Amino acid sequence: MQKRRSLLGLLFHLAGVLLMLPFAISYFAGWIPPTKSLPVALCGMFYPYLLVVNFCFLLYWILHRNRMWIPSLVLLLAGLPLVGRYYQYAGVDDDGEPHAMMLKTMTYNVQLCGAYRDNRSDVQALYRDSIFRVIREAAPDLLCMQEFYQGNASSHHNTALLDSLLPSYYCYPDIRRRSSHYIGNLIYCRFPVVGAGCVGNSYDLDNHSAIYADVLVGQDTFRIYNLHLKSVQFQQQDYDFAQQLTDANWVRTEPLTKGSKRILKKLKVAYATRTQQVDSIVRHIDQSPYPLIVCGDFNDTPWSYTYRQFKKRLSDSFVQSGIGRGNSFDINRVLRFRIDYVFCDKRLKGLHHTVLRHSGASDHYAVMAGIVEIQ
Repeated sequence: MQKRRSLLGLLFHLAGVLLMLPFAISYFAGWIPPTKSLPVALCGMFYPYLLVVNFCFLLYWILHRNRMWIPSLVLLLAGLPLVGRYYQYAGVDDDGEPHAMMLKTMTYNVQLCGAYRDNRSDVQALYRDSIFRVIREAAPDLLCMQEFYQGNASSHHNTALLDSLLPSYYCYPDIRRRSSHYIGNLIYCRFPVVGAGCVGNSYDLDNHSAIYADVLVGQDTFRIYNLHLKSVQFQQQDYDFAQQLTDANWVRTEPLTKGSKRILKKLKVAYATRTQQVDSIVRHIDQSPYPLIVCGDFNDTPWSYTYRQFKKRLSDSFVQSGIGRGNSFDINRVLRFRIDYVFCDKRLKGLHHTVLRHSGASDHYAVMAGIVEIQ
């Protein structure tokens, strides 16, 4: 019995030491392009889970008076600034300063308004109405929408419905045809749009990765970017596999090796495309003559190469004024990620950052922030 306990203790000790390695590697995910090292990118993606596990091991080392608590604590403290990118203890509702303007800004991936969830038009209409209700109640000044769906003439999905939801708004759409329907990104704004366009060839035309609009607010012009970067493109079998990994009661329907290889292949393709997209977009951003607001579905976490390319140029509204968890996309109860963002120019500031955690309408949550000028 004593030998068994000693063996378990040794294995537990070894596991704790080994798990420090991917945790340390995750710190470098923002600095190394995924095209150069997929394992580093994967460690970055799972940073929050590695953080929790390593914190538990720190408590274990301390309780057992094991000197491993020293390197464990040093490693945790070294990455402490990264925690705030996912969880904020106290957001800033207001900075107490008067502002000439505040743009209530929303980014929302509407997941094709339910068109792929059910073929029945009445069910699709329920999803659409749920999505529109979120937008109507939030009443944003600026709306960046991804994966907007417009069907044929007989469909319930069309821009006329959205125009009626947001009357007197200015719109810049980038909607392209796919067989019998249309899909794309939209920028809606209360203020006049004086210029607009796409960024380069957008690389991945299926996702229409980047559009922009120059918006006139009073005497000032702001450039608004709406991004939809390359997704992993999970199918139902991938969601089922993720559930099988995280739910002990879930029926095992697929071997671990087969499912893991399929998902890793999809991740590798997505990372490669996103890296190209990001490099193209930030070059365009660097040439902007106006203060920037960059919104959208980045399909990448706050510890990624993608995030860092924007964070070193812009301010993250969640870090400035968020409260609690920032996750905007849940695969299931365990796998929750923050991949939708509102960034703003260093001359601007984000206040009142909020994730609108409605249910059922889309696989993403809408994200809101108030953007103000720094006096």
